[in-house]
Amino acid sequence: MEERWASWRSFENSELSGYLEAPVGPGVYEIRQTSDRALVKLSFTTNIAHELSIFLAREKGSRFLFWTHTPYANGELEYRFWSVNTRAKAKTTLRQIKEQRANANQERAWRVQGRGA
Repeated sequence: MEERWASWRSFENSELSGYLEAPVGPGVYEIRQTSDRALVKLSFTTNIAHELSIFLAREKGSRFLFWTHTPYANGELEYRFWSVNTRAKAKTTLRQIKEQRANANQERAWRVQGRGA
């Protein structure tokens, strides 16, 4: 099992265009808007395919208790995943990814402040 990000895939509406390509197993997944790359969701799970399917079902307008959301247009989202062997490894991987991103954002902020001073 490769421990790296899979390539980005279009998060199409399965009613219109087919299927999701994702492993039935533990890992980390990321969903973002295609147009501006804004993060929609970053999480870990025991079953990546199931979590992406649930997300897609919610975006089709399903309601869960008090939660509602305006659905995204077809092709407006994309996803990728990082497969691992266990839920514990998925949780650890997610923590490491978040730490790396926080450090990178902090470094960018320092560079911007250094230029403005």
